[in-house]
Amino acid sequence: MATKKRRRGELRTELLGLAQTMTMAQAASKLGVSRQRVYQIANAEGVSFVEAQPRRIVTCPKCYRVLRVLEADFVSESVECAVHKWTPKALKDLRRKLKLTQDAMAFALGAGSATTTRWENGTHRPSPKYMV
Repeated sequence: MATKKRRRGELRTELLGLAQTMTMAQAASKLGVSRQRVYQIANAEGVSFVEAQPRRIVTCPKCYRVLRVLEADFVSESVECAVHKWTPKALKDLRRKLKLTQDAMAFALGAGSATTTRWENGTHRPSPKYMV
């Protein structure tokens, strides 16, 4: 019984050191115990492993659509979703750069030619299904 308690105390101490740099599976492998055992000790001690650390969710600032989930804090705040990235001028410039007519651009995007005209005139915004 004394060795079991001692082992639990040793595991606890080692887990506290490993939690910030490893996942539960990696810590279990390194300590030679099951992942379930690591989970039990971590849960009892309130230890948070790498996979449970909070992540940063990047959303479009205009429509709040979730774009990415990242673990880094240094992401540019100017990230926009594909719909808001394409301004009427940008769409027209892209079409001209590709040397496409409005009909050809519409066909390539799977939209109608009147739709692409409205996008380029700025009367409508493209929906995500066309631009993503």
